[in-house]
Amino acid sequence: MGNKKISLVCFVTLSMTFAGVARAAESYFENFDSFQVGSNIIGQGDWTGWADDPNPDYGAPLTDQFALSGNKSLEIGGGNPGDWTDIVWQFPEVISGQYTFSAMTYIPSTSTSATNPAINFMISHPGPLVWGGEMRFFLDRGQVDYAGNAGNPVPMVRDAWVKVQLDVDLLAQQASMFYNDEPLGDFAWNGVDFVAVNLWAPAGTSPIYYDNLSLVPPVTSDLTGNGFVDFEDLTVLLANWNKDVTAADGNLVEPLITVVNFDDLTVLLADWTGPGPAGSPEAALGEAVPEPSTLLLALLATLGLSFYRRRGRRAF
Repeated sequence: MGNKKISLVCFVTLSMTFAGVARAAESYFENFDSFQVGSNIIGQGDWTGWADDPNPDYGAPLTDQFALSGNKSLEIGGGNPGDWTDIVWQFPEVISGQYTFSAMTYIPSTSTSATNPAINFMISHPGPLVWGGEMRFFLDRGQVDYAGNAGNPVPMVRDAWVKVQLDVDLLAQQASMFYNDEPLGDFAWNGVDFVAVNLWAPAGTSPIYYDNLSLVPPVTSDLTGNGFVDFEDLTVLLANWNKDVTAADGNLVEPLITVVNFDDLTVLLADWTGPGPAGSPEAALGEAVPEPSTLLLALLATLGLSFYRRRGRRAF
């Protein structure tokens, strides 16, 4: 058994030297901090206009009036040059499978217009233009709903950052919407793709603000997507140790907020299945590793990874 422990140490030590590691699915993030305050979002990053219209009059400005992280957010409404906002966050690749979209929204108590902004989740864009679902913000009466479940709105939260969320299973063609972690409704997703998010506000809409948009697969310790939580997933986590990366890269507890550390390792070990499929490190060693915790913690100490408590939140 001693020789096999040495082999394990060698395997994980070598695994940390690899820059490229397998990932189960793509993730996309937007916190607006790479853009200039006052600039128009259309034409920057993965942002375009509705139906790929480049007209900046229907875009949205970057502002430093409110921000959740860093010092910038995106202002929707508020009397932009074209009187309405119609912008699209187009994902670089068409996605499939299970995903969660989330964004943080800030609605000032002074935003009470009778016109109502919305988030449209797109099955197809720029053509044909096909909606998957719509979340609506009723600023005048302080409510939020899913357009297909209009009789069941939830209270709007003002003067605070609040999460909006869409969970979508493109294989089952089902989706669910949430505002402030309260369910807005479940509905059929009439397509197999999810390609974009449309932020829209009609003329005369009071401003609302968006920050920290993300589109991510479900958080899972199976980082490589091979159906096992094993040394291949540990390889991913260790390769990104002490980095502020995504959940798909091993940051399982607070992705892009704190660095990968022992909290994330604890989650992965709790989900440990081992051994992996034929050709995996466990299979090559010739036996399962049923109790990896003691071995791995000793291994990490050997590799010189210091124990520490979770660091404070990072500034984007």
